[in-house]
Amino acid sequence: MSNIEDQNQLQLQLLELCKQLPEHVQELKAAFDLGRRMAAAQSIEDMARSSRKVFGPTIKEADTAAAFIEGGRFASELDAVIASFTGKFGDSIATRRRAAGSYYQLIGSFYSLPGTKARIRIYRRFGESPYRDHLIRTFGVAEIAMLVACSDEVVEAAIEHKWSKPDLTREQLREFIDTRPQ
Repeated sequence: MSNIEDQNQLQLQLLELCKQLPEHVQELKAAFDLGRRMAAAQSIEDMARSSRKVFGPTIKEADTAAAFIEGGRFASELDAVIASFTGKFGDSIATRRRAAGSYYQLIGSFYSLPGTKARIRIYRRFGESPYRDHLIRTFGVAEIAMLVACSDEVVEAAIEHKWSKPDLTREQLREFIDTRPQ
């Protein structure tokens, strides 16, 4: 089967899955286009693959940068779904939660839900942060996710600590973060 046939088959499967979801989840189809989502996912993987070819097969920066881009896409889709729901059902906390739950229910059928939520939190916290480039070069996605709830001072200290100890493990980073005032 060719790549185009595989994509067409996947699109048909996705559309069939959407028909089986509750009615409010089906409204998500209007908030974002599944074909665009698949193309974007493919382009992010292409970007990471190209970065690995240029910089080497072990570079984690390519995957971390791709996670930031993916988190931004997820966040913008979530915002669009929330805007769609609040426009239709009124702006309330319950409506926003229903919209987010519906989005996560749909997106969870394509991606790892904990990973998706983590990428959204990472993007919302560090997408425009002056520390973003240092974080991408210094840590992997899991380590950055640990820093989301930390103050800027703790993030800066963690970056400097990792630079001074390049072999710092994730557990050691967690211990370092836990010893700092938030």
